[in-house]
Amino acid sequence: MKKTKKALATLAIAGMTLSMIPFNVFAASPVPTRIAGVTAEQTAVQIAEQTGYTGKAILASSTSYGMVDALTAGPLAASLQAPILLTGAGNTLNASTKAELTKLAVKTVYVTSGTAVIKQGVIDELKAMGMEVIELGGFDRAETSVNIAKKMTGVTKVAIANTVPDALSIASIAAAANQPILLTNKNALPSSVASYLASAGVTTSDVIGGTGVISDAVVAALPGATRHFGMTAYDTNNQVIQDFAASIEFDNVYVANGQTGIDALAGAPLAAQTKSAIVLTDSKSVPAAAAFTYSKSPVGAVVTALGGTAVVPEGIRVGVAAGQVTPVSSELKIVSVSSLTDDGR
Repeated sequence: MKKTKKALATLAIAGMTLSMIPFNVFAASPVPTRIAGVTAEQTAVQIAEQTGYTGKAILASSTSYGMVDALTAGPLAASLQAPILLTGAGNTLNASTKAELTKLAVKTVYVTSGTAVIKQGVIDELKAMGMEVIELGGFDRAETSVNIAKKMTGVTKVAIANTVPDALSIASIAAAANQPILLTNKNALPSSVASYLASAGVTTSDVIGGTGVISDAVVAALPGATRHFGMTAYDTNNQVIQDFAASIEFDNVYVANGQTGIDALAGAPLAAQTKSAIVLTDSKSVPAAAAFTYSKSPVGAVVTALGGTAVVPEGIRVGVAAGQVTPVSSELKIVSVSSLTDDGR
């Protein structure tokens, strides 16, 4: 009995001691510091594993020209609670993606491109696996973004972009806010986008990028428009994060290569789960956004690189985590969504 009482007393003291220690000392990081595979497709699979989503998936092209179709897919992925998985230019479904679709018991796949980009053989393979295939590809990139937006419900605000990095800068933020991203041309709002805005009852538009990529004339045609921009695409990324800081949680911050873009695309629905921002960088520099995210992050915040060290070196990830900005070695190239294919799509 004495031994029992002594043991209970010891446990009670231990419990009191533990109760005085902050809980986060023992809490494991909810997200690792790097999510990566050998290929872009495998990285997307690893990101999908982190989301915990099952049953539905979005399939996008991993090619530079086909990726543009999926730039606006992040908000739909968050709305559907579906990961974004990738496949290449071939006529067969990427093997890693195929295995993940099976593992996640996916029954419905939303395909972001037409068969000129994601081949009919891939569509047939998905159907042979017993999956319903919903094709979202449109006549051009703008119409595809509208088709994606139409699959979302309860929409009152949209984001408007014309370049790859600008669309990726807003991707996770828009995804967390149930805010579709629509693509525009520099000097004219596509008719498909204008029709959607008129019919969907949209009242607010967040325009991502300066007049060099989206003209004032386009902004004037948008409902309740506010422009978010910087001198370069890196600066725009920084400004977007600052402008939307009130809706961002900084316990998790993601870092992705803004020049390749593909890992940020796949990472948008994961970042949206925790209302996190995605900082865009090249493989050489820590951008100005790092200083801001560091200033807003609590002790113990996790900074996660999306992709391997070839696209986000560990030194860059650590620099973002420490808020140690280094001069940008090369301007993040502003690539309009209409310039990535020979056919102008």
